[in-house]
Amino acid sequence: MPPLRPLASFAGLLLALVSLRAHAEDMVAPDVAAKTLLRALAYDRSLAPRDGTLVIAVVVKPSADGGDGAAFEAAVKALGDVTVQNAHVKLVRLEVGSASEVDARLSEANPQVVYVAKGFDGDGAKVQASAQKQSALTLYRWPGYGDFFAVGVVPREGKSKIVVRLGAAKAAGAVLDSQLLRLAQVLD
Repeated sequence: MPPLRPLASFAGLLLALVSLRAHAEDMVAPDVAAKTLLRALAYDRSLAPRDGTLVIAVVVKPSADGGDGAAFEAAVKALGDVTVQNAHVKLVRLEVGSASEVDARLSEANPQVVYVAKGFDGDGAKVQASAQKQSALTLYRWPGYGDFFAVGVVPREGKSKIVVRLGAAKAAGAVLDSQLLRLAQVLD
């Protein structure tokens, strides 16, 4: 897959939003979510990959995620050698039993981005706070997460829609390009 740059990926992002339908289970299909969220990362002007690598932690609570974390990982891996802002994407799976474990696990992994799998509904604020300590932007595809995490792709009226919680994005240090914000539903 070619590098994802803001201007180059704008048309692809728009096409994904307009033409793709939401997943039957009230979640956007993993492949659509992976492509859209990775393209959205290209619009973060403050994203700082380290040594040519962008580390994305996939935080899962195996007893509650319903396979969401694995589905997202598989979708990203199916894209091949993915780059965002000229950095290679590296996924790091972090399995936790509860939200209280997230802080320590994120500290160890030191990611720039955190994908939060389904299963943290009651603990969204704790997980977001842990990601903010690492200055890591949070991503999601579970519609119930819109109150906590920074950037998501969720079903809206039968189509995929990017949702940006501006307060959470800014708290992570993200500087999102206006092109992304025009395409997204922007909250707070």
